[in-house]
Amino acid sequence: MTKEDKKKQVEPIATLLVDTILPVFSSGKFRVTANGFPALSIDCESRSLELEARGMEESGLKLSQLVGHRGGVAKLLKDSQVIAKKLAREGWTITLYDRGSKALTVGSKVSRLTGHIRVNPLKLRKLLKEFL
Repeated sequence: MTKEDKKKQVEPIATLLVDTILPVFSSGKFRVTANGFPALSIDCESRSLELEARGMEESGLKLSQLVGHRGGVAKLLKDSQVIAKKLAREGWTITLYDRGSKALTVGSKVSRLTGHIRVNPLKLRKLLKEFL
């Protein structure tokens, strides 16, 4: 598989999110809860999307299903970088919380030096469990 083929596999996820889903929310705030736990929050003014791991679990979704990830750690890192760069170009930030503390942030509010990805090392085990 060529480098372009690999990029085409990831690009639809980022394109769907940034070009199709997020533009639907042009203003205001949107929140989803599952069994009383916050699951998803979109704030169009600050261009941020927040996910709470516990709320996702309560809703029966795994994060790997949400982003369509299949593969090992190396593929996860490459996919994340492509998505993070696209989010940064469009000015959006996605933050994943685990029990109220930040586990992962990708997109525009993260330094370009880190590939627009910031991971809380204390939450890395939980992240890998969710995605692999």
